Amino acid sequence: MTYSRRVTLKQLRYFARIVELGSISRASQDLNIAQTALGLQVRALEESLGARLLLRHPKGVRATEQGQFVYDRSIEILRGVDDLNERLQNWSDEKPRDIWLGLDPCLIGAIGTQALVKQDKLIPGIHLHLLEGSRNDLIEDVQNCNLDWAIVHEAKNVVACRAVPILRQSVLLICRPGAALPHGPVSLREVLACDLVLDSGRHAISGVLATAAQTLGLKTEAKYEVDSVSTIKQMILTEDVCGLLNHMVVRDEIERGELEAHQVGEPPLEITAYFVCRLQASPRVQELPVLQFIDQLLDEFVAESSGNEIRLGHLASVVHPQSVQALPAMVPKGFSSLSNSAYPHARF
Repeated sequence: MTYSRRVTLKQLRYFARIVELGSISRASQDLNIAQTALGLQVRALEESLGARLLLRHPKGVRATEQGQFVYDRSIEILRGVDDLNERLQNWSDEKPRDIWLGLDPCLIGAIGTQALVKQDKLIPGIHLHLLEGSRNDLIEDVQNCNLDWAIVHEAKNVVACRAVPILRQSVLLICRPGAALPHGPVSLREVLACDLVLDSGRHAISGVLATAAQTLGLKTEAKYEVDSVSTIKQMILTEDVCGLLNHMVVRDEIERGELEAHQVGEPPLEITAYFVCRLQASPRVQELPVLQFIDQLLDEFVAESSGNEIRLGHLASVVHPQSVQALPAMVPKGFSSLSNSAYPHARF
């Protein structure tokens, strides 16, 4: 092969990013490379391979059949190179590896403390950093490589990312004790009749409520819109309003009798948590113990949730099917067994 026919890793990385973002201009901004230079790299790749890889359309570009094949192989090659670099770095550098994980506020309270306390013992050599944020901000941080992974709600079809559903959680109507609500579950119509404090859309619950309301031909109206979960709780405690929250966020207040929770039905309100990672940087086999560590924390949380949470899948499944079969043998040693206790959380 002559020099002019060689394919470079740079060309493969650039091409993969264009396919993931569906636009040369968006890839140019993402990669901080001039659009003209990026186009020349793609043209050189097409000439080297002797195939047309991209088709242009009004909204951007998409891969041809041959381009999709090149993209799939590019991801394999690039991950192999990244794995090679990481293994060599681990051999030459004794510093712990940093992994940045973004968590929705509903989940930071569920597993955040245990993750920080137990990680040194159960996943030695790894420093797991946790970042709390809204759904949109965390997804953007993953896409921009500021986070390795994130667990956020309602994250289907995220551009340039893989999203795996792992946890379904009930959304509850939260109010002060003694509010003018019937005892036990409430219907969605009763929820919509309340004065509500909701998020403005940066979190998932307001969107789930709006979708459910549309099935009844109704609209959602919020008396207040607040994007801080702690502020929403404070307003429920001090103002004559109700809110929609995940149980984990208000568990302590419910146990102290400061707030009460009502299941929502007709139809029920639920949110799904997704594990999100970049397509070009999916977890590798050597990161499996970290994923299993997080899985165990989630399993313990669900075991104590009184049925408000249901596991849908495991983070470890994103590595490789053969790896998942080895889960029991690879679970971090010393992990405590799942608790069989159940919290008397809510008044249903």
